Amino acid sequence: MDITSPRLIKLKGILFLLVGLLASALLVLEQPALKVAVLLAIAVWCFCRFYYFAFYVIEHYVDGNYRFSGLWSFFRYLMQRRTGAGSTSSAKESGKPNDGSAPTFTATKLGRDNYEIDAAISRVDWARVHGWLTTSYWTPGISRERVERAARNSALVVGAYTPEGQVGFLRVVSDRTRFAYLADVWVDEAHRGRGLARSMVRFALQHPEFDSVSCWMLATADAQGVYRELGFGPLARPERWMEFCPTTERERSGKADMEQA
Repeated sequence: MDITSPRLIKLKGILFLLVGLLASALLVLEQPALKVAVLLAIAVWCFCRFYYFAFYVIEHYVDGNYRFSGLWSFFRYLMQRRTGAGSTSSAKESGKPNDGSAPTFTATKLGRDNYEIDAAISRVDWARVHGWLTTSYWTPGISRERVERAARNSALVVGAYTPEGQVGFLRVVSDRTRFAYLADVWVDEAHRGRGLARSMVRFALQHPEFDSVSCWMLATADAQGVYRELGFGPLARPERWMEFCPTTERERSGKADMEQA
């Protein structure tokens, strides 16, 4: 049985809903009072909000490193935050001890110019990031919706910040196991030449969730020197690599319009 089948998932959802409605109806019939019905409705609503908070809000708005995998993972996360434990589940699985000296990889401050590197997606200034990427040579004219969607579906989003706001951005596309791709690396023009790009990339490379990654990739037209210092180099076997870049419907329509003109 394929437990990831969309049809099975829908059936499970309907089953949970029906069982919940049946249990609620039986409880109200057992105690037929308006007060009981109202309190039951409030309790159900509160539990639903709590579950939503546990599986969605923290991951998307509080801590980009958190990954929900059940209520136990949520309570374990809270305990780690309470005790100040910096190791993530990936670090624990890798068998690496947490000696208390390693950064938690939620955020780290740089010793100069009051910069901070942070992986919390809730801090990202989407308007500013979109303004950067829409002028880049690799995504000219990209919409803000696509910028946000790409980031939220990435394995890691890293930002560089000053007290005045965000000054850098990158994201990592990865399975967190074998492969990772650095994308959309950008530093605000006023803050370039201070090593921020290297600091953000180094932060991603050292992140414990990517301990087992054996291949990091990126593409750049003019920043080879930045990445070479971090260990990147030309493809060892470029003849093994291929790419497929399908045109979008909009691009096809544009080409058709040009041909007709």
